[in-house]
Amino acid sequence: MKNDFPNITENLVLNFCNTKILKQGKLVDLFNTIDSFKLWLEIPIDKNEDYNRQLSVMYSCLDTSLNIEDVKQLREELSKIFTRVINDADTIDDVKSEIESFIGSSPFTLIFVDNDPLMIPVEKGIIGIKTILFLSLVSLIQSDELKKLAKCANEECPLFFINQSGRRKWCSMKLCGNRNKVEKFLNKTK
Repeated sequence: MKNDFPNITENLVLNFCNTKILKQGKLVDLFNTIDSFKLWLEIPIDKNEDYNRQLSVMYSCLDTSLNIEDVKQLREELSKIFTRVINDADTIDDVKSEIESFIGSSPFTLIFVDNDPLMIPVEKGIIGIKTILFLSLVSLIQSDELKKLAKCANEECPLFFINQSGRRKWCSMKLCGNRNKVEKFLNKTK
């Protein structure tokens, strides 16, 4: 199951949204239970300490009141934000306002890890998790990567990615790119 999570970006909120994948032509939800969500939280990204710290903080937000439907609803909410940005229905300022509206009422504590400040939500459960994910969204805005957000060219694939070059079409060659290229080639040879 650990290898099923694509984790195609180095951003927590994008990888969280990318937990619905296309597998053998069917949309598969990788968050079936709280245990599957916990499993995703246990998958670090090599050489990305910030991402791994965010995972740890998110894991610390787990509590007994958390249910998988709340997690899925949060994923859907964030995916809609990304889709609106990609379709130019929302501007970056709209996203900033949404973040400010939510984060403004979320209390934090601050700790330093190797001279780096780490914001930790006081709230546990879905509110704490949403807070961490919104902070991850803030990092996409700060780095201007939200402007480069793209959706896979495979219309059936729900995955998001950062299009650094401006020419990338697929979420990843492994997941969609090669499949579509092979399909086009086979259609040409018929």
